[in-house]
Amino acid sequence: MNRIRLLSEDIINQIAAGEVIERPASVVKELVENSIDAGANKIDIFIRNGGKSEIKIVDNGIGMSCDELYLAVQRHATSKLNADDLDNIKTLGFRGEALPAISSVSAFSIQSSNNDSLAEGHELLIDFGKKPIIKPAKKLRGTTITVKNLFFSTPARLKFLKTDDYESLVIKDYVKKISICNFSIQFNLFVDEKKILTSLVQDSKNRTSKLEHRTNDVLGKEFFKNSIFINEKRENYSFFGLLGIPTFNHSNTKNQFIFVNQRVIVDKSINQIFKVAYKDVIPYNRFPQIIIFIICDAHLVDINVHPAKNEVRFKDKNKLNSYLIKIIREA
Repeated sequence: MNRIRLLSEDIINQIAAGEVIERPASVVKELVENSIDAGANKIDIFIRNGGKSEIKIVDNGIGMSCDELYLAVQRHATSKLNADDLDNIKTLGFRGEALPAISSVSAFSIQSSNNDSLAEGHELLIDFGKKPIIKPAKKLRGTTITVKNLFFSTPARLKFLKTDDYESLVIKDYVKKISICNFSIQFNLFVDEKKILTSLVQDSKNRTSKLEHRTNDVLGKEFFKNSIFINEKRENYSFFGLLGIPTFNHSNTKNQFIFVNQRVIVDKSINQIFKVAYKDVIPYNRFPQIIIFIICDAHLVDINVHPAKNEVRFKDKNKLNSYLIKIIREA
């Protein structure tokens, strides 16, 4: 048996990549969330071969300086925590693991500028976890991140990925979700140079109108036409969104979209609550189609329970479940 020793930084990053980066869609998720946190109102997503060959995210956010570029790829470096307050996190990303993890298993580059002059940009290059190289680059304000040959240095991880079409579909499903909960951001998704999804920003202050417009863009007009709008408040929780009428059901839970404080959530227990709420009006083997936004005080929900940040833990889940069932049945 080997003696106890400290792991190398490269191995640490690859282990972190195993926790954070499950497939190309995980990379897209982490990078898009960074763009949203950077204040971008337009995000372009380009993928090739299901994201295995290339993923490129282009945003017009605040961008980074040369010094920030180098810090951004260090483990646990983040601009998103104030005084280490884990009970009041309002950003999507905060762990500071994504960029070093991604760069350890890909040919990785960031071009960024926090200036409107083309002469002020910089580019950082990392080849599968090697020492970063930074050089000047022509770049307007914003950030472009390119990830090539994902997992090519770790063939065991690569062989667990599915077909290009399947991986592209997973990415498309994620972009749909993040588009629905960010009305003020334009998203464009290109798969193998073909635009397959765009969601334009509507100039309106009405939340219902914005949700209708975005739903029509992303899911088609049938979804909104066959849904009831809800906007309810219960104690410290607010709920709004669209509840599909009983006849507008689906064969699985794929068309159930759950957002908690603007965060895309995967929660099978909430999916089950929807089924309970609809149990008297739809067949047992069918599922309601729903878009639900749950908004609550940060201290009522723990988002720091999973490295990928797509699961949360509510302080009083029974109370939340009760509210959901009652609101849905009343509607």
